[in-house]
Amino acid sequence: MYEFAPTIVWDALIDADLVSGWLADALIDPQLGGEYTLRWLNSDSAASDAGRIERCEPYSELEVQSATFGTLRFTLDQVPGGSRGTSTLLSVDITTPTEPAFAARVRADWLTNLDQLADLLRGHPVDWENWARDRAGAWADYLAEAEADPAAHRQR
Repeated sequence: MYEFAPTIVWDALIDADLVSGWLADALIDPQLGGEYTLRWLNSDSAASDAGRIERCEPYSELEVQSATFGTLRFTLDQVPGGSRGTSTLLSVDITTPTEPAFAARVRADWLTNLDQLADLLRGHPVDWENWARDRAGAWADYLAEAEADPAAHRQR
């Protein structure tokens, strides 16, 4: 849940500069069939993943398909409340075959990413050069939580 209107949250999913402030370095052509390439900056490998936008319904749904992460679907629902009167419930669905040994890590990665999105929306993008110093502790906590209870579902 983010205390911002869907138009603001949407921009953070589709604008390359904003995506680079919470998820990964990004190249995005924000239209159906457009490129959605991410280069992960929080590891030494700086792995890259080229995807395509398969569904693009402004302010409500974005679906990206790639060979590496499979299908990544963001669904935005406007809900009343928050300090501005309108908030966004963001759902993230990732459909990709994941080895059970890596499931906790994927969960920790995405919970950390969603925290980073919340910080970006409040004007604090990730300092990628200092990611380990600033974010690794929270990531480790999420990993321990996911390993302790693999069936847990956490809503943000």
